[in-house]
Amino acid sequence: MPDVETILNYCVHLDSQPAFKYVYDPPDGTPKSNIEMRPYAAVIHDARGTPLEENACLDENGFKFVRHVASEKTFDDEQRVVNGYYKEIEELVKKTVPGAKRVFIWDHTVRRLQEQPNHMDKGTPRGPAKSVHIDQTYEASVARVRRHLPEEADRLLASRFRIINVWRPIENPVAHHPLGVVNWRSVDAERDFMHTRRFYPTFEGSAFNVRHSDKHEWWYLGSQTPDECTFIKIFDSVDDGGKTARATAHSAFDDKTSPPEAPQRQSIETSAFLSTIRHLSIYSSGMTELTNPGESQISAFVPAVPPPFGHALLQYFQFEPGFVNLNIGSEGALPLPVQLACDALARQAEESPDKWKKIVRGPLTEATRQRLGPLLGASPDELVFVATTSHSIDMVLNNFEWTSEDTIVYLTTTWKGGRGDVGYIRDKYRVNTSVYEVKFPTTSSEIIQGYRAHLHSVRSNQFRGRVGQTRQPKLVALIDAICSKPGIKFPWEKMVRICREEGAYSVVDAAHCFGQQVDLNLSKSQPDFWITSCHKWFYTKRGCSLLYVPRRNQHIMKCAFPHNSYPSAGTSTLQQRLEGASTRDFTSFLSANAAFDFRLWLGGETTINSYCHDLALAGGRRMAEIFQTDLMDESGEFTLNMVNVRLPLSPNLPETHDIISYVDRKLLVEDKVYGLVFKHNGAWWARCCAQVWNEVSDFEYFAGVLISLCSELEQSFLLP
Repeated sequence: MPDVETILNYCVHLDSQPAFKYVYDPPDGTPKSNIEMRPYAAVIHDARGTPLEENACLDENGFKFVRHVASEKTFDDEQRVVNGYYKEIEELVKKTVPGAKRVFIWDHTVRRLQEQPNHMDKGTPRGPAKSVHIDQTYEASVARVRRHLPEEADRLLASRFRIINVWRPIENPVAHHPLGVVNWRSVDAERDFMHTRRFYPTFEGSAFNVRHSDKHEWWYLGSQTPDECTFIKIFDSVDDGGKTARATAHSAFDDKTSPPEAPQRQSIETSAFLSTIRHLSIYSSGMTELTNPGESQISAFVPAVPPPFGHALLQYFQFEPGFVNLNIGSEGALPLPVQLACDALARQAEESPDKWKKIVRGPLTEATRQRLGPLLGASPDELVFVATTSHSIDMVLNNFEWTSEDTIVYLTTTWKGGRGDVGYIRDKYRVNTSVYEVKFPTTSSEIIQGYRAHLHSVRSNQFRGRVGQTRQPKLVALIDAICSKPGIKFPWEKMVRICREEGAYSVVDAAHCFGQQVDLNLSKSQPDFWITSCHKWFYTKRGCSLLYVPRRNQHIMKCAFPHNSYPSAGTSTLQQRLEGASTRDFTSFLSANAAFDFRLWLGGETTINSYCHDLALAGGRRMAEIFQTDLMDESGEFTLNMVNVRLPLSPNLPETHDIISYVDRKLLVEDKVYGLVFKHNGAWWARCCAQVWNEVSDFEYFAGVLISLCSELEQSFLLP
């Protein structure tokens, strides 16, 4: 059919006050409205026979045409519509809209012209709505969910949710007053959508009226039949700067080309709420949907396609509004979909605690190890879930049989928890300790050359004067894979090789590796013990780390520390000995499944870390430009997803507890931004962690805050 030239009624705002309209008689002295509808000429394009007839997309265009033969034909019986037709539309929506796990229809409207009887008992018959509008504002959409689903609202609103109207003709093809929709790609939502308060006798709502624009591109489906539906997006919680359609303006219009004798329009539209989270009932009856490791544990909580990296992903994390997080490397960040999966696991554990402990938990834990093994290049039977990296280092060191002739070598960059573990072993067993000093900036070759010389010297000293003695003293080297302060990747694989050459055990603190270093292959690098945190960079719940113990060393690890049993190393598995008390909350360990699924949804390890690495360098360089300073690692040789930027702060300022406490409170409480501030090699630095929710503007904001903070510190703490 040809395009239709017609008149559409757009909204005009009459004064400078917020737009409003009373749907009933207003109080005395109050105008009924401060808006009015005015006619504008428009052209409505017929989608019939065009690509849009089959390929219009809700996320791209804001509408979609769908063929569906309904069982209900006349829609003249309220109960049949609610009890029968609603169920048909629910299934149609789930089938049509990607990610629609939960569909709830709260209302419908049958429209017939006044001269035609409406057999339904829903009050005065309603004719076609002939003004350009969107049924609800964004705020009203959220409020409607809370009104109709109050018990589920918080959980449902935590995911992506949409409101879709499904419109179809009744009994006859549409001739008079077809329904037109505006292509989202032709809309300037900020300019065109007019937030209008609507006052009803018992409550207040709001809708979008629409301002006229010559840019609006209108479409309809010519001679639309009762077996053809128009899906109209009323609201979408995804706000990615306009890439995803959020709301669709629509209106009935006069079609002067329609035959006068054609039947008058009759139609029904149903209003449906769609969530990517399933109904609350999935949390009962065993919750197999969320605990089967073979299925994605987060698909119920996310759309099929993620938004682009950057601030659009903040909606999937749980930060307080306005907080700029540049410090995932310390406390991690639990994505909301992973949190919800953890909640489901916790519910399952409480449904039948004994069944969970004796039957369910073990296979789930083993299956999780099976999934993670390939990411580490390790066999699952060489991996043990542990609570923290520091606890694991402590456990490894305590399982060695020490004498006063043994030596532990560590680095000046070793985290304070690891230094504490070494100090405890030194004092308890009177072992020797030696520290290798590392100062940045430096080069990888300098580290390797110096470390080889240091380890060889320690080993030589152990053998001096031991002629005729058969026992070989132990040499244990505690190595940083990626140190925390500064955030630097060590050439740890080469350092492990040096340990093998010198006959030393290598214990690698790899807390920052998992989720940040992509090319992990423990079977190839062959550390003796290797411990990584899963919550820092891999998005698990806190309290989840992995200890790698190759088969050749598993006899050393006799029990956990502390332990609730002391099984024989010859008759038990590594996991039975080390995974701890049976009353431990294993949901932290099992959250690695949902975290893995979430990262796959984002695009996988290479995609995630490529973005974060590039952003770390770009953001760090921008900060250095603002500070007029430099990066600790200008070449990028040691940089993964953490960058260290020199601060414009006097090196004479000491790094004291009071100063660091002042910095932390200022950043976290007053400025709502955080990255580590520390002193290294005589200079002050800021360590920033780049993540998928960050953009360069976050680094710029942090730099502005730090410039002011540096000035405050020098004025308040630097002695004249």
